[in-house]
Amino acid sequence: MPIAKMKVLIVDADKQARALVHQTLTREGYEVIEAEDGEKGMHAVDPGKSSKAGRRVDVILCHHQAPVPNGAEPIEYFLSLRPAVPVVMLVDHPDLYHAAQMFRRGVVDYLVKPLKPKTVVEVVKKAIDLNGSQS
Repeated sequence: MPIAKMKVLIVDADKQARALVHQTLTREGYEVIEAEDGEKGMHAVDPGKSSKAGRRVDVILCHHQAPVPNGAEPIEYFLSLRPAVPVVMLVDHPDLYHAAQMFRRGVVDYLVKPLKPKTVVEVVKKAIDLNGSQS
């Protein structure tokens, strides 16, 4: 029986960032699910909201300002809905105070744009390893 591909959800309005993550991680053997806003990202993983009965994902990369019509915080939502799934925060500019707050809430890593393919792969692997050690 073949081993299932690890799935990564990227939630970011930045089409170029999504494309870079998609291309980089697909080459590494991951399945990548893209969402251009927080609402679509939440629909991708929530069995109650998705027509695909909620997809299992192994890591979530989410921009800290992913837009959501109702004002919900997507990162907070992902942390509460699926606490066992590691969440990596994407940001446009480094902000150590905000990063520290998000680490305390459960985010496992922090990537600053522009994203570098090698760093994306390293962070995703580290998040998956961390998640495996907590199971």
